[in-house]
Amino acid sequence: MIALDTLALIYWLSDDKSLTPAARAAIDHETDGGEMLVSMISVLEVLQFVDDGRLALSMDARSWLSIIVSVDYVRMVPVDIEIAFRAASLSEELSCEQRLIVATARTFGTRLVTPDARLRSLAHVETVW
Repeated sequence: MIALDTLALIYWLSDDKSLTPAARAAIDHETDGGEMLVSMISVLEVLQFVDDGRLALSMDARSWLSIIVSVDYVRMVPVDIEIAFRAASLSEELSCEQRLIVATARTFGTRLVTPDARLRSLAHVETVW
């Protein structure tokens, strides 16, 4: 099991060359009977990226997100009380979204796939990139 942050999710789904070999290998490993966790906060981030023009999708955002939800090995994880408490204990230097994504990985005891150097430097979570 791994968790993807929002950018890793976008890179994976768009087959972006920014996805490193290590990140691709971690994702490919989970597509064969494993599980990839995606925080529901990433849905909000994708919608924000589309709204402010930072992300162009080949279809409307609702359709794009429904495709993600339909993938057998992808589990959308809602923000629950445990994740919220873990996020609240993280540095306020991180955005709320970043803290919730890290807290999701920590709650499930899994590695986080992320291109974000700030998240990769945290001692709180094991990362892949």
